[in-house]
Amino acid sequence: MKKEDILSLSIAEIERRWDSFSPEEREIINKEVQKLKDYWEVIVPHYHLRMLEVEFHLDPNPLFIWEAIKVAHENKISLPAWVMNYLKDCAEKVLALLNLESHSRGTEVFLKALAFLTEGQGDYVTRYHRNKQRWEAVMRVLELRKEQPISSWEKIFEEVGQEYRRPNGSHISGYTIRNWFKKVEPFLEKSISEILSS
Repeated sequence: MKKEDILSLSIAEIERRWDSFSPEEREIINKEVQKLKDYWEVIVPHYHLRMLEVEFHLDPNPLFIWEAIKVAHENKISLPAWVMNYLKDCAEKVLALLNLESHSRGTEVFLKALAFLTEGQGDYVTRYHRNKQRWEAVMRVLELRKEQPISSWEKIFEEVGQEYRRPNGSHISGYTIRNWFKKVEPFLEKSISEILSS
């Protein structure tokens, strides 16, 4: 097989046909797999930030902002625009407090300015923990993908599903993990060349 034909195959197809490849074809695949590992090393923190952005737009919980700041800092990534917009809005609200004549509500006023207090929307910390398992599972999918770049997505989703449990103790299905992952970024059936060129 020519290199371009091999690279046009999906990861799942390469995995299914592995035994039929010649040593030369396997060498081509292994070189490209190393590129994929390098790619995933770089892309995982970006996916983490993207996932946090999606979560924040679904539920404007400020804890997602603080998690994004931590991820960006640890990976030497510039803060995304959505984080900067949040911080700018909070800065304006906090600075506007300096003009208030009465500071009788102190802590509550500052927490509201930082978007930690809302009326009628429930507790942000509780909602953060409720969603945390979902995005931790998505990050685990990405970690396994980095470690096993030629494993099928479905195998990884099943493996991650076995690692996580619902509050009632039952395992989470690979199908559920797949749906959580698809919310972050549709990336399931790309060929190696498509992944590396994106």
